[in-house]
Amino acid sequence: MLDSMRHIRELIEQTRQMANAIKVPMMFTGKGYVELRPPADLRDLRAVTTLDLYLQRPPLEPPRGDSNSRRRRRQGREKAENTFVFYLGNKNASEDFVGMTLRNNVLYSMYRLGGVFHSMEITNVTRSPRDPAHFDRVDFNRVYQDLEVIYTRGYTSKSPVLLPAFQLHPDSLHNLLHLDPGSTVFYVGGFPHNFTPPAEMGLGLSLYRGCIESSTLSHRLLGLYNFHRVVNVNQKQPCVRQVSQDKTEQLYFDGTGYGTVNITQSKTRRRIEFSVKSSLRNALLFYIGNERSYYSVIVEKGHLVLTGRQGDQVHSNRTATEVFPTARDTFKKIDIVFNDPDVKVLGETHITIPYSKDVYNFFYIGGVPLSLRERDGITAPALKGSLQNWPKVDSQRETLIEMLGVMRGFRENLLAVREADFSADSSLTEAQEPFKDTISLGFKTAQPGSVLLQTAQGAQGIKLSLTDGRVEFKYGSQAVMSERKYHDGRWHYLTALRNDSGLRLTIDDSDTGSDRPNSSPVVTDGNNLTLGREVFIGCLADLYMRRPGQAYLPSDLSQFHPKGNVNLGVCGVERPPQAIRATALKQKNKNKHRMKKSGSGPDICRPPVGLLQAYSLTSPASQLSFHIPPEELNYRPHFSLVMKTTSTEGLILHIRGKQNGAHMTLYMTSGKIRLIVGNRSIHYHKKINDNHWHKVDLSVEKHSFHLLVDNLRVTDGQLPAGEGAALNLSSPVYLGADLTTPNTEAQRKSVPRASVTGCIYNFKFYNELVGEPLTKAGISPCFDSKMESGVFFSGEGAYMASQTPLMVDADFHLTFAVRPRDVLGLLFHARGHHRRSISVYLQSNQIIARANDGGGDYTVSIAISHNLCDSFHTVSVYKQKNSIKLELDFKSRHVRGPLAASYSSSLDSLYFGGIPGDLQAQHVPVRRSYVGCLRDVRLNGEDVSLGSLYTPHGPVSLQGCPVN
Repeated sequence: MLDSMRHIRELIEQTRQMANAIKVPMMFTGKGYVELRPPADLRDLRAVTTLDLYLQRPPLEPPRGDSNSRRRRRQGREKAENTFVFYLGNKNASEDFVGMTLRNNVLYSMYRLGGVFHSMEITNVTRSPRDPAHFDRVDFNRVYQDLEVIYTRGYTSKSPVLLPAFQLHPDSLHNLLHLDPGSTVFYVGGFPHNFTPPAEMGLGLSLYRGCIESSTLSHRLLGLYNFHRVVNVNQKQPCVRQVSQDKTEQLYFDGTGYGTVNITQSKTRRRIEFSVKSSLRNALLFYIGNERSYYSVIVEKGHLVLTGRQGDQVHSNRTATEVFPTARDTFKKIDIVFNDPDVKVLGETHITIPYSKDVYNFFYIGGVPLSLRERDGITAPALKGSLQNWPKVDSQRETLIEMLGVMRGFRENLLAVREADFSADSSLTEAQEPFKDTISLGFKTAQPGSVLLQTAQGAQGIKLSLTDGRVEFKYGSQAVMSERKYHDGRWHYLTALRNDSGLRLTIDDSDTGSDRPNSSPVVTDGNNLTLGREVFIGCLADLYMRRPGQAYLPSDLSQFHPKGNVNLGVCGVERPPQAIRATALKQKNKNKHRMKKSGSGPDICRPPVGLLQAYSLTSPASQLSFHIPPEELNYRPHFSLVMKTTSTEGLILHIRGKQNGAHMTLYMTSGKIRLIVGNRSIHYHKKINDNHWHKVDLSVEKHSFHLLVDNLRVTDGQLPAGEGAALNLSSPVYLGADLTTPNTEAQRKSVPRASVTGCIYNFKFYNELVGEPLTKAGISPCFDSKMESGVFFSGEGAYMASQTPLMVDADFHLTFAVRPRDVLGLLFHARGHHRRSISVYLQSNQIIARANDGGGDYTVSIAISHNLCDSFHTVSVYKQKNSIKLELDFKSRHVRGPLAASYSSSLDSLYFGGIPGDLQAQHVPVRRSYVGCLRDVRLNGEDVSLGSLYTPHGPVSLQGCPVN
């Protein structure tokens, strides 16, 4: 009980501090500033930057002297005044930024995009006493190159005046705010002495005097967690508002946090009620729990889902119909009743699960802390929406003792949805409204061919699409295509402009493309505007078309009509399911533990990040196996995967059937993809072994089977009547080599048994990730980054072993180059008879060589005084009888060991990067496998080809090493 009360007091104190940070204006005395932390994801600001500010300026102090001299001094002082308001941009002030200043108390809004500067005069700021204070409200709305400032004079007074909107719409294709994640700063009211604002903001800027309040930046709340530094700002005597215009009881949840409610244990009945509205179809609404049990109410694909766990028993129930999203003016009442033996959610349709009474201290609205998410495996996103008022417990209104990402007060535009995640055969459509000739849009996809947007302008159709990864803009008989490819799964932004001089296109402010003829006119869906179409899989965001009803704001995608599986408000081109996320989290924690244990850190080594759910097939024997239930595997199976390879021949996917000759096999031949089902085959006519990503889809129907490569469909294969349904395929499903089927003469002529070498990721069955493999052999992580030559060891038991024992002379000389990603691991180990061994390894920020000639161990080491992970470094080991010398680049050390009875040549087993798990450990100083790249091996003066003379085991990649 004492711990519970202490926790409550801590939460109350946090809430009080947070209230001071968010809702109470901060008083600036002209001597200090506030530095806020910008959002973690700066992409939110790249195309759209919105900020609300509440400004108050104190009256001018009357100067002393006669009236004429006072008037002259006051006019002079006002004329000279040039005051800083805020700056959001790079520390290097010559780069992009948005900001505001005052000149003679007149507000100016300004921004620099792509090196092009724009500025706009607004109006003078109200001067008022500090207590009570009149605040003006400033809504700064920048969308791509356009800016609108909405100014309300005396917003907190009894008679606010809304001024006509101030607007700026330059004709510029340089319209993105480029911010460097490592050097972005956000200063309010002033700036530190080591920062020089851009010259365009004005020379001799003084710091702000008066009060400033702000609550949101690009629809994300500015709270206590955003405050990085507060310097010389009066927080003890803040300005006091005269009247608050935010009279609504509504609470806004911005999709990042939660609200916490304390539960009074004296209450016997539990009925929790609240009303919520949201434009999204997925959200966590309610959670209550402890270490033994929990209950939650979430929105999943529009349905309400009630879930409970007691120990290992989990129960779940969902509404038969979709109840979200709600209309903009409609709240959905959530009524949860805990009444042993059931817990119910009441409404149009009731849902019920079993309930066992337990003791809970808190419940959460709209989200849950990260620790509870991890403990109970909760994956539903936090709520982005609004509560109508405070929640009720047994009809009594309760306040939130903790609010994270929650604000009292609400504006309808906060519910607008700017991004959407599309699956195949899904789209968003709305009736076309007139628009000016500019379209801007953000996109992220791994598909090389897909439609982004299609609409009409006048009698002509407009189409923005990806063709072989390049952005193409079509209108009438004209077309422009980008120079570079953009199907890399990262965010990119395009602007397409049509004017009297033709078509113009820019991607990411840099690629302007080139003109090309358009022989096929665009066919549109009447006057509709369509986003995504047919084969598009990915994300679209920040659509902006300068339409009269939506000028200076990106389109609200929740107002579009969805078709297929479109997920609004979130984006991750391929969002892994919970099990995969858990695996990724486990691996992340494992990496953290490894770095902590080895003494490495961000300033020393940073392991490369592999693609999630991606596999590098490193050798002809590489193989993965997966289990799919037979009832699903034999009902019109549909697989898809994304791959890149340089192999001309090799097996990709194969499934055996129980009947003789029944199988489904996908493989490479002469660099082309071929699919065999039963004894019929089809193939794609182009070679794809170009080391670029290609998407492959394959499926079987009753009488036919299909193959698509990069969304281009091959002529269907035809099956004898009913053969597709009678294949009787059985798990496992294999990727890579066929290691078990007898090698008959017929199979040698038709289907290869060896695996392709390359990367495969996003292996899906019916558009769902297949999950973790049952078995793996010859598989390493796959990196979607620039590669350099070498063999990459990923740790986790990785090593390469000599295929046969090698003759090692008494005089031994080994040289190799390394670029480690962890400073603990075994680089090399050789072992022979009579306890003889040589090892080279990394440990305790040293590189160490250890030898034993049968008479005892002796070691030599070199301290690592620089970052060994930044580039390749040469390691050499010289051994002559009982003397061993170690070199690291230009450093060298040597040592003599005990004399042995003999130093004759011997047959030795050699290992690079690690050792087998069953090898006796008494002569191995470090058992941890090496993480990093190794190349340029020379043994006794001769080059050693690891790929041909050594066999890889575990996650070893012979295809190269990631640069980043």
